[in-house]
Amino acid sequence: MSVRQHARQWEPRTIALSDAARSLVDEAVEAQFIARKDRLASVGSIARRNRGQRAEKERSTVEALVLDVLAHWLCNLPEYLVIKLDSNWLSAGPREVTARNRTVNDRLYDLCEAGWLVADKKTRLNNYFVTSLSAGPELIRASRSFNVTLADIGVRPSPSEIELRGWKPKGAMTRRPLLEFEPTDETDAIQAQLEELNDCLRAATLNSARYDAMHIDVRRRTVSRAFLDEAFNRGGRLKGAAFWLSLRKDVRRSALQIDGEPIAEVDIQAAMPTIAYALEGTKPLEDPYQLPQPVDIPRDAVKLTLMQMLWTPIGKQSRLAEEARKLVPSNYPAGEVFELIRQHNAPIAHRLGNPSPYGAELMWHESEVIIAATLRCFSGGFSALPLHDALLVPASRAGQAKNILGAAFEARLGIRPNIKVEIFDR
Repeated sequence: MSVRQHARQWEPRTIALSDAARSLVDEAVEAQFIARKDRLASVGSIARRNRGQRAEKERSTVEALVLDVLAHWLCNLPEYLVIKLDSNWLSAGPREVTARNRTVNDRLYDLCEAGWLVADKKTRLNNYFVTSLSAGPELIRASRSFNVTLADIGVRPSPSEIELRGWKPKGAMTRRPLLEFEPTDETDAIQAQLEELNDCLRAATLNSARYDAMHIDVRRRTVSRAFLDEAFNRGGRLKGAAFWLSLRKDVRRSALQIDGEPIAEVDIQAAMPTIAYALEGTKPLEDPYQLPQPVDIPRDAVKLTLMQMLWTPIGKQSRLAEEARKLVPSNYPAGEVFELIRQHNAPIAHRLGNPSPYGAELMWHESEVIIAATLRCFSGGFSALPLHDALLVPASRAGQAKNILGAAFEARLGIRPNIKVEIFDR
């Protein structure tokens, strides 16, 4: 089974908190202007210094680029730092985030030419090509010269974002288009709930212990929601630059502290199929991912294939996903594996491989449960971080969080799920 690589998104709200960091930004702004001047001179144009709002936008963009990359370098974390450079994404989002604008491409190019940043547009991440960012020699030099540390770098609060995406085009390498939408009572309610959640996350007491040479950057806490299939009742999973969403599991479990304690992970077992069962008015009597027979088809392969069947129509010519095929013995054809999974999960068999896949609907229910449970934890007097189908909580609150998560699931879907608790008390 191939290992999924981790990445975190560039945080365009990054700001300087100290004079030292602001001095570093001053030098970066000047360096990128000189690079822009040379670039324009090469085609017979003259570069003029920006004034007024344009100068503010220029500085904000450079500030966010160099300081967020520097924070990533200071933490020495293994995941990629990636940036979206399509004009659709750069032009969307809150107006307060001036670093997210169409001039980012030029600022990034000039900072790379000046040796402050390194951008690799051919980084391959989980079958996609992305643009990754890393610190250039000039940024590292300046950080040491001005003695800038992680404590000198912050994130400016701004309105929470919700995205609406269209249907996924055919083809594994294609992405869902980002759609514009007019605010309605429904989107206003989603926005208000997301604002409440982000206010709680910003107020949470989060700390990081060292993990080998790595350090967790706990300043990035804002989450967004991405809805799918042109509807606000499909998808909706939390995403964004929030640090725990991309943090490697071993680092999270060893170094993260919540409310001054080691963490516990409280997660819904087999969340997506359990939600599908709940919509049928029942719950799994056995592990949906573990076939009783044949025993030589491993659980990981069943899990991958069941997810494929929730998100993809399955026909006579359908093949197993590549990662699953590597795990399934070659004497089992794809059609037989699909049928075995349907038989094992008979109450939801009609939802598996359906011509109109149910994955986005199930994900929406999952996200609503997790958000509700997270807010209940904060109301209960302790911090919680939402993580797809799980909560990260202080170790001493694991039992309370388990009850809260189970109650939130039951309130929405009518059954109590199986919930697993792992405590990482060092």
